[in-house]
Amino acid sequence: MGHCVDVAVSKEPSDYAQVEAEKGQSLPRFLRFLSLETKGVRQFIKYGVAGAAATGVQVICFYLFASLVLRCLTPDDLAVRLFNFPVVEISDTQRAFRYVINTGIAFLVANIFCWVLNRLFVFGSGRHGVFVELILFVGGSALSTGVGALAGWALIQFAGVATSYSVISQVLASVILNFVFRKFIVFRG
Repeated sequence: MGHCVDVAVSKEPSDYAQVEAEKGQSLPRFLRFLSLETKGVRQFIKYGVAGAAATGVQVICFYLFASLVLRCLTPDDLAVRLFNFPVVEISDTQRAFRYVINTGIAFLVANIFCWVLNRLFVFGSGRHGVFVELILFVGGSALSTGVGALAGWALIQFAGVATSYSVISQVLASVILNFVFRKFIVFRG
């Protein structure tokens, strides 16, 4: 009947990090991935994950407003068919206007969320002070969202396209324009 006794060995503080690194190699690798030192493909992957999370926030906010506050969904809308959101009978002109307002509200919420994620996990602090960085971040996002929202408005107004397809066009325009703007103007790359 042998008993195994764990004996705590005192280590110097400088040895502690080495012991912790030896215990679990997967954790440090993951933490290295989250590090701001990653560049190239890994940085773009982190940007994509942060962007996907922010896009999720924006889409959820948009549909909360589009279905509950400034209602602008029609019976043929993809989101209505998938999630049974309430619809409203309004003109395409009113629907296009409400789409733009709802997009703006969702944009503000999602961009503050996205700025925090990009600052913490993707690019680090910017080339500028925090206030200027936030203004540039939101300004660049506003430009790309404006381009996308204009395209979405035009798709609704002139082609009668369903609102959800306009949301998709806005997201695609934002992804491309935002990465370039954030990498080379807002943050240190």
